[in-house]
Amino acid sequence: MKNHIKSVAAPRAWPVRVKKAQKYILKPAPGTHSLARGMALAAVLASLGLGKTKRELTHLLHATEVLVDGVRRKKNEFIIGLFDVLSVPALGKQWRMILDAHGELRTLPVSPEEAGIKPLKIMDKHLYRGKIQLNCSDGRNLLTDKASFKVGDTVLYSLGKKEISKHLPLAKGSVIFLIGGKSLGKLGTVEDVLGRTIVYKVGDEVNQTKRRYAFVIGDQKALISVEA
Repeated sequence: MKNHIKSVAAPRAWPVRVKKAQKYILKPAPGTHSLARGMALAAVLASLGLGKTKRELTHLLHATEVLVDGVRRKKNEFIIGLFDVLSVPALGKQWRMILDAHGELRTLPVSPEEAGIKPLKIMDKHLYRGKIQLNCSDGRNLLTDKASFKVGDTVLYSLGKKEISKHLPLAKGSVIFLIGGKSLGKLGTVEDVLGRTIVYKVGDEVNQTKRRYAFVIGDQKALISVEA
């Protein structure tokens, strides 16, 4: 079963309930997320109660329109991860993949309006044919004329229009979602940015963490839902 992983050896981000449900779990194909932060589409659909067996899930993907970030996907092994939007138009339902406080990937129901946007963290940038290319967290490469975008910032991306709708800098006052460290899965506010470290506040508690653990999702408030 080379395309499956033993439940006991599955990545930490895979939900415990999924691991307990079966001895082997479908391994996602290589894609825009790492194995540690992504799951096979079929496994996510099964966790939502949309199928149990491989046959049922394969039939669902071929007979029903299942979208990831607005694009139809038909392969069981397609990898889906943090902040991806999963939609099943026939059911009128859509979910965003999030990380909870235990570091596990979860599906969070979202509105049709929110399902049309996705935050992308800028991982790198460079010049490309006279423009600035932004290399983003989900593998997208976006071209822009603006030099104000910095590595570590976030762009709010319109999945329908396929364009940047808002720039969210990593700066004092930014609302962040923590994707690592002691505050994993929580919302915080940036107090200061100190090189590779940030000072942030969650509730009344002030902490420091690695800059790479901060994912900006708003300025005055969070612009996407990350908590049930």
